[in-house]
Amino acid sequence: MARKYQIFISSSFTDLKEARRELIMSTLREGHIPAGMELFKATPNAGLAVIENEIRDSDIFVVLVGAHLGSRTKEAPDSLAFTEQEYEIAVKHQLPIISFLLEDNEYKCARDEIPSDRREERKQEDELIAFRERVKKRPDGESRIVGFFSYGDLSHLSEQYSRAIADCVSHIEKEGPRGGWVKGNLFDDLCGRIVLDTSVSDNPFFRTLAQQLNKFGTLTKRTTLREHLKEGAAWYFWQRYFSKLYEKKISMLFFESGSSVAYVSREFINCVRTQSDWFYDKRMNERLQIRTNNLLTYLDFLLRERPWRPIDVRLQPHGPFSEDYGATYGVLNFAVQESPLSPKDAVRTRLSAETQTLVDSVIEDFKRDFSHTGLVLMAASGLDTRPESADAPYPGPHVGSYPNMLLKRCLLALPCPKVLFIDPVKWNFDFRFSNCHAVCDQTFPWETVKSSSPMAIALAAENRIRQTELAQELSAYGFDELDLEEVQAGRTGPWSIIAANHLFADYFKVTSA
Repeated sequence: MARKYQIFISSSFTDLKEARRELIMSTLREGHIPAGMELFKATPNAGLAVIENEIRDSDIFVVLVGAHLGSRTKEAPDSLAFTEQEYEIAVKHQLPIISFLLEDNEYKCARDEIPSDRREERKQEDELIAFRERVKKRPDGESRIVGFFSYGDLSHLSEQYSRAIADCVSHIEKEGPRGGWVKGNLFDDLCGRIVLDTSVSDNPFFRTLAQQLNKFGTLTKRTTLREHLKEGAAWYFWQRYFSKLYEKKISMLFFESGSSVAYVSREFINCVRTQSDWFYDKRMNERLQIRTNNLLTYLDFLLRERPWRPIDVRLQPHGPFSEDYGATYGVLNFAVQESPLSPKDAVRTRLSAETQTLVDSVIEDFKRDFSHTGLVLMAASGLDTRPESADAPYPGPHVGSYPNMLLKRCLLALPCPKVLFIDPVKWNFDFRFSNCHAVCDQTFPWETVKSSSPMAIALAAENRIRQTELAQELSAYGFDELDLEEVQAGRTGPWSIIAANHLFADYFKVTSA
């Protein structure tokens, strides 16, 4: 989570005004928050209290020591100078400290130029020398790395400062984020993160489960990208099709791996909760069987508090979850991994004989359950909509994982209806050689797949204009049976689209909303 760190800049005021301004501007350029005496109004009676609060709230303390010690509080003329007191407060609160000292030669010249009638400043010589030595040492006596600056070369001071701040921030975050500031929406997200009750977190078995879940970092990133659009498409799909499960006597639902489909399964569970009377009156819990290779879907069905009698939920293909996307692939994991295609492979038959045998066995397993009374809900990392050509030899869906590609190939081979949920930024997304695995090829052409069985594409747009554009593109692509979520007064989006081929529309006998 991006943090801005508050940096308190301390120095004598008049002689180092330009140097302080340079550091303040450098702080802002580095994306952090400057603080210091001149940036807030200290009341005469509570000056030090205000300063201490500001330093305590800061994350890094920077001290500039020039040729003058600076002013003291009027109430205590024999006390330490403000700069010294600020430094001691930073030490007390254990802030990371970055120190810059005026170069020795300039320091000596500047001290020699102090007029003899300014006795008070001349009397500060020993105190100033002692302070310069003090900022070179850590509280434990170990030497602290300090920088040196010149009045005439503040750009060099700025460069040193930027490097020192970057190093300091890196050290803070390596030790574990401490302090700093985040945007309000990021703070809200932080507050919403999972916290386990101690009665659970102390359980060694749950601890092991948590350690396993911590490995699914890639899955988490995918899940939180454009989640409002994924939620919108999932919500609208079930608004239109939840009751049709009964009408068409659908007996099997397959929720494929992918963050978009995880939102689809969650919205399905929400529909069961909100329409439980209808669901049980129709004995849907006895009719439906849920199959999934999606970790998030599987856990959601198993662990969600639910007022209904259990639904049959199983993994298919059964096997261990992959640590990147939390998916099971069963025997497809035994396929010899092939590297992503390169342009010279444009006519290569995708699958070896051994891999094709594995794929065929998985297809047969699916066909036993997913005939025409099944419904497959799937996703893709991208969909290349370009017509097949030398520059675009692999139209259709593509993914980043070889086992994932094999499973999608199995699902697309099934005769039952299929819905492809896709992130709108991945629609019309060109296949990338050496990075993607194409699901279809010359032996399994996408044009045949998308026109030979009932299929629909579901997605959501950020605004009404984009919804219209996507609808036109989907219609031109062959998914011309359009079901568009209508714009309602006061709504700011998203606006969902379900675009079907004629086989899908005929199967469900849907009409436009």
